[in-house]
Amino acid sequence: MPRVMQLLHAVLVFQPASGDPAAAIKHLSYRSNAAASAGADPLVVHLHKARPKVLAGSAVPDSVNLYVGSIFVGSHDPQEFKVIFDTSSGHLLLPHYRCQSSSCKEHRQYEPKKSHTAVDVNADGSPVQKGKRIATGKVTRDVVTVEFTQTDFGTGAAQGVLVQDEVCIRAEAKTIGRSCASVAVLAAINMEDAPFRVMPSDGIIGLGLSSLSTSPKCNFLQRLLTASPGMLPQFGMTLGPDSGELYLGGQNPASMTGPLQWFPVTQPADGLWQVQIKAVRVGGRTVDRCQGGCRGVVDTSASHLGVQQASLPKLVAALVASSDANGVCSGPDLEIVLDGLTICLQAQDYGDASCRPALGPLMLEEPKDGGVYVFGETVLKRFYAAFDWEALRVGFAPRFNGSSCGGAWQDSTGMVIDV
Repeated sequence: MPRVMQLLHAVLVFQPASGDPAAAIKHLSYRSNAAASAGADPLVVHLHKARPKVLAGSAVPDSVNLYVGSIFVGSHDPQEFKVIFDTSSGHLLLPHYRCQSSSCKEHRQYEPKKSHTAVDVNADGSPVQKGKRIATGKVTRDVVTVEFTQTDFGTGAAQGVLVQDEVCIRAEAKTIGRSCASVAVLAAINMEDAPFRVMPSDGIIGLGLSSLSTSPKCNFLQRLLTASPGMLPQFGMTLGPDSGELYLGGQNPASMTGPLQWFPVTQPADGLWQVQIKAVRVGGRTVDRCQGGCRGVVDTSASHLGVQQASLPKLVAALVASSDANGVCSGPDLEIVLDGLTICLQAQDYGDASCRPALGPLMLEEPKDGGVYVFGETVLKRFYAAFDWEALRVGFAPRFNGSSCGGAWQDSTGMVIDV
């Protein structure tokens, strides 16, 4: 869900880094290889499902999972980090090596002094100290606060400084372009316990639209496309029971069993990959007519289908499911009607181990234009999701053939039945 940003100026004290060369900013100037990017297959980032850390007093449901992949930051000897690829945020957030909070120290921390391409910068991209890559002594610099809301692990904030560095999704990458970009990393100097401490990753890399970022230099996808002008401005994601894949610069038709159908992003100024919903049905009966307009937010860091708190009781009451002799959940189909197709979820999709509806409550004020639903792992394990940065559209395609809804992909025209 939306991540709130705040930019302020603060005086920080940085100790000199031993052996750290004072290199010029020219190290961050690269030429991309457009010819190599054009027409190439998408870059593939392999993801694995990870459970949150178990802490004393924590109560994270068993059904909460995150999909984690690797990135590499810095030059010469890149530092590897396990990150969540999150379509609902806009920064690359990593713990700074000087951060002393538990949420930082219990994960791998980013050390800019180990990279020859790291430069401490302000939000406008200017160096914090002229002529120096790494700031030392008592300096005034921009500090960005990012608040994460509506997560499976609670609500909390991180404060960080910006460090521009080379970020790659392949360890063997040597130059900017195609699989690397020069990005202003949000290096956290403080991270609250919730939601960061239990996360099974070192950090988060945002794949949201540019308005979720403090500046265009902070948005990884925008920087990658800038560095590789021949790259198709799209990405896609598919999730499975234990693993998944992220495709950068294109799509993977092999992960689809039906056509990829596109929908315009609604309210793109919000920075979220969200589409209009026409109605929500359970067992063929409408439980939300969306008269004021509903939105479906694609959030790759969410485990469940998110539902506004005010709408949750009615939907839970309608989704009555039970387990058969083989432990398979049986119950009514949940149908989310888009403009021309229906996302169909069966009881085994939305039910937990006890076949109870595993829905995530959204603590939101009632929006003026209708209800909000969050498409998390529940939807993405059944449907391939595609994102078009240039055309501002989201696509869905079924991952499996057949369902009790008459197929995972169906025309919804004229099928809305009012209660």
